This record gives sequence, C-alpha cells and structure tokens, in this order.
Amino acid sequence: MSSKSIINLYSYSFVIPTEKHMKIFTAGLLIEVNSFSPIPANTAYFEQDGFIHRHGQHGDHPFYYAKPLVKVKELADTQGIECIEGLCAAASPAGLVIQHTYEAFRDEIVADLQAALPLDGIFLNLHGAMIAHGYPDCEVVRLSRYRFSPSLA
Repeated sequence: MSSKSIINLYSYSFVIPTEKHMKIFTAGLLIEVNSFSPIPANTAYFEQDGFIHRHGQHGDHPFYYAKPLVKVKELADTQGIECIEGLCAAASPAGLVIQHTYEAFRDEIVADLQAALPLDGIFLNLHGAMIAHGYPDCEVVRLSRYRFSPSLA
C-alpha cells in the first residue's frame, strides 16, 4: 500500500496517509425545518416521508440525503479504509422536530460513534436547518456531543 491516497469527493480532494489501518465513521440526520409549518416531525414522519437507515442499510436506490454517505463508504472501500456506518435519518421539510425524536436520533448516533472508537475520522451529513422543540440549533448541540480528542480515541 502506498504512503498516501488521494480521495476525490465531489469537488474536494483529500490526501490520506495509508501506512496503517484506518477507520472512519459516518452518520447523518437531516431535515429542513420551517418554524411556521404546522407539520410535526416525529419519528413516524421520518419513517413515512423520508427514511431511517441503520448501519449502511441504504438499499439499491439510496434516498438523495444518503448519497454522500454511500459515496464516502465506496471511496473508503477503494482505499482499504474501514468505514463504520451509523444512523442516517432524513425527512422532507416540515415543522419543528419533536424533542423526543431528535434526542433519540442524536443519542443513537452518539452511541454508534462511541461503539466505533477508536477512529481516524468522522464524516457527518448534516442539513444545517434543523430545529427541535427545546433545541433552536440542533447541529451545534450534536457537534458538541461528537467532539473528541485529536486522536479520536
């Protein structure tokens, strides 16, 4: 194996040292929330109007929100990088995410991430427009829970 691999993901290129076994983690939680919408985004809404995939079970025709995670997995496989896939849940635009639904998804990703440690990298697919009851900025809350030391151990 060479000492470096170049991975192209969309318009970005990453140079990754490959002298040791590498392991990355991927997950996603995406929804565009419109605070004025009367449609509550609960777990059933994610199941009916989007998807909930666990551990890379995206099927033959992945939902468009899952495609970045599928691509990262494919690229990792070509480079001999182990890719641990966590929860990926997404839904069409709606109103605020129900607090219990958000917390359950968030906590599942944290548990998946902790079970995958130690890691060399994390790839999270986030929409950036999620609001849940009690959480005006879900991405900041999630990222603070995913923060680890530089060694990701």
